[in-house]
Amino acid sequence: MEQLSNRDMDFLGWFDSYKEQYRLEEIKVKESLKIWRKEMKDIRLEWLETSIFYLENHIKLAYLNDAELRKQHKPYWFRMLILQTLRRVEYMETMLGKYKHERLMIVNPVTDVPKQIDVQMIKDNLDINLVVTLNAGGFGTCPFHTDKSPSMKWYPKTKQLHCFSCGWHGDVIAFIMKRDGLTFKEVINKLK
Repeated sequence: MEQLSNRDMDFLGWFDSYKEQYRLEEIKVKESLKIWRKEMKDIRLEWLETSIFYLENHIKLAYLNDAELRKQHKPYWFRMLILQTLRRVEYMETMLGKYKHERLMIVNPVTDVPKQIDVQMIKDNLDINLVVTLNAGGFGTCPFHTDKSPSMKWYPKTKQLHCFSCGWHGDVIAFIMKRDGLTFKEVINKLK
C-alpha cells in the first residue's frame, strides 16, 4: 500500500470539510423549504377561509333576495335580475364545494390511501353454499317471499341467482345486500 503525499492529505482534508459544509447547507435548505411550505399552506388556508365565507354569504343573500321578491309577488321580468344572480350562484356553490374539499385536504391530509379491492375476485372465491342453501340441481328457497319449494336457481357460469317466483335476479353481492339490508361497501368489507 502506497503512502499518501502531503498534497493528497491536504486535498482529502479539504474535501472532507467541503462535504461537511455541503451537508450543513443542504440541511439549511431543507429547513427553509419546510418553513416556506408551511407558510404557503397557511396562506392558502387563509385564502380558502375568506373565499368560503364570501361565497356562503353571497349564496345566502341571493336566495333570500329571490324568496323576498317571490313573497312580494314581483313579476317575472323583475325577478330576472335576481335569477341571473342565482345562475351565478350555481357556479359559486360548485366552487364552494371544491374550496371546502381543498380546505379539508389541507387540514387533514390523506396519509393512508386504501388499496383497491378486486370485487370480481371476491365473487369468484365466494362459496355460494355459505350464502344460500342449494339442492343438487342448484335450486334454493328464496328469502324475499314465502317459499315452500325451492324456486331460486344458481347459475354457476354467470355467478347469478334468479328466483322464478318473485322474479328477483342478481349476483351474490346484490343478494346479500337485499337479504341483510347492507350497502355495497358493507358487503364487500364483510366478504373480504
